[in-house]
Amino acid sequence: MSFIEIGNLNDVQERQLLKEGRYTLLVESAKVKKSEKSGKDSILVILSAEGEPNTVNILHNIALPGADDESETRNFKMLMIKRFLVQFGIDFENGVNTETFPGARGECNVTVEEYEGRRSNRLSLDPLPQP
Repeated sequence: MSFIEIGNLNDVQERQLLKEGRYTLLVESAKVKKSEKSGKDSILVILSAEGEPNTVNILHNIALPGADDESETRNFKMLMIKRFLVQFGIDFENGVNTETFPGARGECNVTVEEYEGRRSNRLSLDPLPQP
């Protein structure tokens, strides 16, 4: 069999990047993954922009503290985790459950960056509110 019927491809288009700006983002999914290079754990979050059809999803990686992290590195990772959780209104108390992430919404700045010739959107988290 050499002919494979797949339907009409004429209307298929690439999704577009978001322009830099502030958007309401929705967490589509979140899962813990282990880096093949370093062996360290992180949470990979997939976000979509509400009201922005035919745009690419944003991949956001939350680095988790590791046992061999230096104090400064650990503190920075903890700050970035807390910024994400606060911005998206995700409950935390000594930890998080990634199963509660999907459906969370947050107002966030989105930038466009280029890496190795490929452009992508990047989430820019707000600083924590001052006490």
